[in-house]
Amino acid sequence: MTKSKIYYAHSSNEYNKWHLLKEHLNSVSNKAKLYLTDWEAGEEEALISGLLHDLGKYGDRFQARLQGKDSGLDHWSQGAWLALNKPYW
Repeated sequence: MTKSKIYYAHSSNEYNKWHLLKEHLNSVSNKAKLYLTDWEAGEEEALISGLLHDLGKYGDRFQARLQGKDSGLDHWSQGAWLALNKPYW
């Protein structure tokens, strides 16, 4: 069985705790949904936006950036590109 790679959203905090990317994306997605519950069709769009907003953090280079081994790259443009070019709704 292949071991899954662990991806992080942020580097460690003062307690040396790293935030798992899947937890971060789900949390942001659910919070976005809460803010848009009164907007027609907003909940689904909010959920998708929350999942896409940090999509680039799944890249090896971004994970190296969190460890101070790389720099000069963004983490948001991949999700923005998908949102603009691959409409799901």
